[in-house]
Amino acid sequence: MQKSQKNSKPTITETINKFVKMEYVYREKCSEDGRIFYIRLTEKGQRIARAEESALLRVIEKMANSLDEKEIETLIRILEKIK
Repeated sequence: MQKSQKNSKPTITETINKFVKMEYVYREKCSEDGRIFYIRLTEKGQRIARAEESALLRVIEKMANSLDEKEIETLIRILEKIK
């Protein structure tokens, strides 16, 4: 489950505009309600997302290989506390 962040509408718009300019995302207008826009990943954005996910999985794998079961359980408890 993802935790929502409290960012202002202008802050979110500014961030999206930066991602559009960097060609990571694009806006798609809702066909049913013209006031709604969907933010979609471009191919470039998808490549970056996959690379980030892959890097995270490698870090998790390294941690799992270097920690014993008790240490992993401790790590999980710590990570749950800082969610």
